[in-house]
Amino acid sequence: PMLATKLRDRDAYASMKRDGMLHLTVRAKEADPASRISAKHFKIAMAEADELATDVLVALEE
Repeated sequence: PMLATKLRDRDAYASMKRDGMLHLTVRAKEADPASRISAKHFKIAMAEADELATDVLVALEE
């Protein structure tokens, strides 16, 4: 593979079609006391996506 970072198969990515962008979903889940625990999973997914985006940008600069 050209990139070291891989996007794992996560429900957070699959739910984007239904719920919208990850950062907005994280905000909504953090605001809802019943959903705060799942917000952590979405934050991890967001960090993975950010890391992949950084790798893509670095590869484009090379």
